[in-house]
Amino acid sequence: MPRTAHPVEVALERLLALALDDPGLRAEHEASRAEFFIGGRPASTPDDPDGRLAARRHCEWFLLERPADSAGGVVPVAGLRERAQEEGGPQLADHMDALEGSFAGVFAVTRVRAGEGLWVRDMGGAGELALSEPEGSHTIECGDLLVGRLFPLEGEVFGVSFAAGLFRNAALCEAVERDMERARAERRGVLRVAQRELEALFWGSEIESDASEEGDPVGEARRVLEAGGVSPEDVDGVLEALGSEPYDAGSRAPGAADVLGVILDALAFETEVDLEAARRALLKAWPRLRGGGGATILPTAAAMRSRPARDRRAAMDAFDQGREEGQDLEQLFDQLERDLGLEPEPRTASQLASIEGEHPDFPGVVGAMVEEFLWEVEREEGPEHSAGYACLRQLGTFGQDIGVFENLGTRDLLRFAAFWVEEREVVRDADQARALVRALRAFTLWAIDRQHMPQLEAFRETLDGLAVSLPRIAEANGLLGSYSDEETAEDPGELLELLGPVGTDRAGVLGRDGERQEVSLDPELCRRLEPGDRLRARLPGGTSAIVLRCYPPECAGLEEA
Repeated sequence: MPRTAHPVEVALERLLALALDDPGLRAEHEASRAEFFIGGRPASTPDDPDGRLAARRHCEWFLLERPADSAGGVVPVAGLRERAQEEGGPQLADHMDALEGSFAGVFAVTRVRAGEGLWVRDMGGAGELALSEPEGSHTIECGDLLVGRLFPLEGEVFGVSFAAGLFRNAALCEAVERDMERARAERRGVLRVAQRELEALFWGSEIESDASEEGDPVGEARRVLEAGGVSPEDVDGVLEALGSEPYDAGSRAPGAADVLGVILDALAFETEVDLEAARRALLKAWPRLRGGGGATILPTAAAMRSRPARDRRAAMDAFDQGREEGQDLEQLFDQLERDLGLEPEPRTASQLASIEGEHPDFPGVVGAMVEEFLWEVEREEGPEHSAGYACLRQLGTFGQDIGVFENLGTRDLLRFAAFWVEEREVVRDADQARALVRALRAFTLWAIDRQHMPQLEAFRETLDGLAVSLPRIAEANGLLGSYSDEETAEDPGELLELLGPVGTDRAGVLGRDGERQEVSLDPELCRRLEPGDRLRARLPGGTSAIVLRCYPPECAGLEEA
């Protein structure tokens, strides 16, 4: 994905220079090319952009992932830290943490803001990430795959390596999605794929270059296709079509814009064949059918094909549905423009920074992470569990101004559960309140375990209290009337702390000024309230309270501010 390199990527070049100053690391670096590139790869030249990008991916893997024998089995980025601080200058020293904290993976683009950046879903299960990508965001589309290394920047935003691959191939995306889901289903937590494996899968070849390889590759291809339900007659047609086209042994991307790509597309949409197994088998068979050498496995960015545009009617229907659901209009218009292939109008939102010390603000990231959570629940526990947590979408509405998910704190969740849902009348009865607490408990645990947010541990304890108080408060608020914003703006009332009932229709309260008094309350309301609850009430006569809203005692933590 060529574009201007971020300073952290420049720091990687300086780190490589330090490594190559060491004779042992220099020798390992050269020898590791055959380990990283199956079958080797020619040295890059100024007029070979693919080779230059491949060399950069090899550099990333060698410095940031591969243990170095000459350094006692330590990854070079860790072993060179002291030298980097002393000899690398600020261009390197200031970026060592970002280099060590980087990781490679496969990422599905979920949202794009042209000229600023994009959101991607980590297909390894680490949730949704915000990328600062002002240049690439003009050409990247929702649904694309990014394959490569991400570097953490300031403000929990990430930068993507300029050597990462961009893939726009529907069959490929579906195949990768299935493979990643299958791999994640076999383990808990985040799935990380080594950069060497990504290179082999998306750019390299695991097939030896010797066409005289022992065995029967054509027969193996036939067995793979028939095992996937392809009839013998159709298998004959596939092999005949493959053999009718010349095999280019020097091609870096067989299976992209050639007959193999057409075959794989047809298999993806019309059969249940394992695409990865079919791809490997057919690549082995093709040289035998036509003669030639080895091949790569998947298409490169240079050979990507455009995804068909969405139907105009479907785009309009999606826009109308989003508007009826109360989604953000600006985001809906942005998506509609992309769906219809229109050039979006310039936005006045703050531009994503490409310099250190600044970071983008992505409104709606909390909602995106809620959707990621619901998606994982549906995949792991079934749609009925996911549907039971759908009330969490209100959290996305509440947190639409939070730009970085990791900035979501205990106080935010407390304000949502103990105040916001009451003000918005989101929770209307005790059952809805219990469902919300269950959903928040599951979401909080997921954020702690899967998104590495230990700061939310305190809220798990708060949820124990809310599990008891919130259903009771929901019933109390159900006895009250609804008030328009205009009415409450004129007289929002004052916040009172309930000290305890004096009788069936009277209670002691404490005002913000510290004054204690007795007020009369509706008997039904008084029966549901307990000491410590908060009331927002008007006191027109001084002793008769008109209660506008009730809040659980846990909201006391919000009053400190």
